[in-house]
Amino acid sequence: MEIQLPHGVPSSSAGIVAAFERLIDEYHERWCSQLVQSAAVFPQAEMAVRQLSTQVEGWLLVRLLAAPQVKDAIGRQGELLRQERQMRQGNLVTRAVRLLCGMVVFIRCWYAAPSRSVRAGRPRKQGRRGKEGSGLYPELAVLGIHEGISLALRSEATRQVVLLPSLEQARKELERRGVSLGSKQLYRIIHETGGFVQAQRAAWVSAWRAGSLKMGSELAGKRVGVAVDGGRARIREHSPQGRKTKSGRRRYKTPWKEPKLLIIYVIDERGRMDPEFPPFIDGTMEGPDALMELVAMHLHRLGASLAREGVFLGDGADWIWARVPWVKAKVGLITDSWHAVVDFYHVMEHVSVALDAEYAAQPTVKKRQRKILKTMLKRGQIDEVIRYLRQLRTPTQAANEENNVAYFERRRLLLGYAKLLKRRLPIGSGAVESAIRRVINQRLKAPGTFWNIESIEPMLYMRAQALTSRWDEMMIQIQNIAAYERHRDIHIDPTPPCPKTGHSLLIPSNPVVQRAAA
Repeated sequence: MEIQLPHGVPSSSAGIVAAFERLIDEYHERWCSQLVQSAAVFPQAEMAVRQLSTQVEGWLLVRLLAAPQVKDAIGRQGELLRQERQMRQGNLVTRAVRLLCGMVVFIRCWYAAPSRSVRAGRPRKQGRRGKEGSGLYPELAVLGIHEGISLALRSEATRQVVLLPSLEQARKELERRGVSLGSKQLYRIIHETGGFVQAQRAAWVSAWRAGSLKMGSELAGKRVGVAVDGGRARIREHSPQGRKTKSGRRRYKTPWKEPKLLIIYVIDERGRMDPEFPPFIDGTMEGPDALMELVAMHLHRLGASLAREGVFLGDGADWIWARVPWVKAKVGLITDSWHAVVDFYHVMEHVSVALDAEYAAQPTVKKRQRKILKTMLKRGQIDEVIRYLRQLRTPTQAANEENNVAYFERRRLLLGYAKLLKRRLPIGSGAVESAIRRVINQRLKAPGTFWNIESIEPMLYMRAQALTSRWDEMMIQIQNIAAYERHRDIHIDPTPPCPKTGHSLLIPSNPVVQRAAA
């Protein structure tokens, strides 16, 4: 590997020091005169110092990569990676690499292509160089440099895009920090990073299905909360036969879709989310089976079977509780130590609806009765609550909806609030509700925002990692997977349906109970 020094970059440490001293003298003379005229320019002086340090940062990085011992070490590690990948040595090529400081460095390095023995068993036209390329630059890969972008620049650019409201706002923020990227270049970085993220998740899912995913120990000995729920986002669906606009573009539809989200977190001894353990958030657009498979996979990956105890939380949706027993059996969770409960505040909404029919004209009485029923639920007096609700007038509902008594009857096994409160475990799904607001509503559901179906899921995952202090962990995973996978468009095979019959937590509907309640 050879580094071609950009014009004006000192080639030695002594040269860097001398050039830095000249820059300091120039800076001091220029800003001294300006501050004498007006002290109000001091903020601009601070920004100028940052730009000065950024320039020196580039010199130091280039000097570091050009060190003979560093080049030799990179060459050896790159050769090991090439042999591990079973790739043949290609040609020496020159690649332009953009660093976090904004400097572009030209690096002459080897290109490695798939060996003929690896390609021999593939069908015709597979294994050839496509639009994304099938080869690798091993020396750049061991440095975390992919597609001409350093890992630090990729991390900073992607983080700004997932946290700020739009790509254009992210581009302007990066420019303020001394990193000048065009909109198309920034979009390409995000698209590539999303492909790496999907490749990592696909590798986890494939290993999980094959039974070879290594079980971690992150949750060992801890109390764990698992909550799932769904949000809303608008998808951009193009129609080739759609009418064109005056500008010649095809019209598109923007239907609402439901991104489903999961959160896994540690519960402290007071029953609250432990701030010392960053929660893990993930989600999918594929449906209930795919989400619950992700729940099972991540619980195994984090070592939930070694946890002291845990609780599954969610609203009363059937798709959640019909699949939780499958997750517990698949991960190997001890039934006596793992609980399942419907979010208490969703249940109280049904109590309020039932009381509205009886005490609509008596708000004070309704409030008093609601408080009584709330206390009874927390004490575990489920039968008494159901008996009381049967005496009330049931509000008119559609034929396909459950009345309030049937709602409680079907979810009787999921109302064990007394036991959870005694063990200081949460009875509300506020953690996932907050995650939906921060991850989905504030970015993916923004007004006038429409997503391609292949872009929204990587964005959801990356934003979740940025908001839960797991960003650096994700970037390490990207660095590892990028050394083996260059493809940007990764599709995970559909999840097989989770078995839901025979051991559901939901009690089958009883028409007799529904008629009696009516």
